[in-house]
Amino acid sequence: MRALIVVRLSRVTDATTSPERQHFDVPQMVELTHIVALENLRARFNLALDIGSAGFSEGMVCARPG
Repeated sequence: MRALIVVRLSRVTDATTSPERQHFDVPQMVELTHIVALENLRARFNLALDIGSAGFSEGMVCARPG
């Protein structure tokens, strides 16, 4: 297993989020931030453990029931 340490400091200001605030209320912004953070966690976890693609972008899809 390879070791990977990634540190990125980001500052979010009111100017950064003002376009989104025109379309989303505070609870929606919290939910959107949560989803983005989870995807970031998943991507970094997979990268650190060298977990590759499941093939969905190459046309491999889940079969539709029925």
